[in-house]
Amino acid sequence: MRQRRWIELLKDYDLSINNHPGKANKVADALSRKKIGKIKEQIQEGKSQEFQTDENGVLWMKGRLCVPDIDGIREEVISEAHKSKFSIHPGRTKMYRDLEKNYWWNGMKKDVAIFVSK
Repeated sequence: MRQRRWIELLKDYDLSINNHPGKANKVADALSRKKIGKIKEQIQEGKSQEFQTDENGVLWMKGRLCVPDIDGIREEVISEAHKSKFSIHPGRTKMYRDLEKNYWWNGMKKDVAIFVSK
């Protein structure tokens, strides 16, 4: 239903939608790095209870590895989990629950749903 409303809204406009792969989308990459930098600053100032960094500078959120939005690494994490011989091609909810045990990123649930529905 939601897609139909968007189609109705957009059909009167002359537009084209272009996809920018992760490597080509420098703006998203810069924003991701900037966001991570701000979180690390908050950790140093003692203002963050949820996030920590380890001795190698790796960012963790409540014991889960924070995966940056750089060079398609998030999609690679999802892909590896999806093709694991132990997963037997789970649905989106099972995939998300399995991944959320070890990984975290903003919008992870949506990314998993998009990947599984491909």
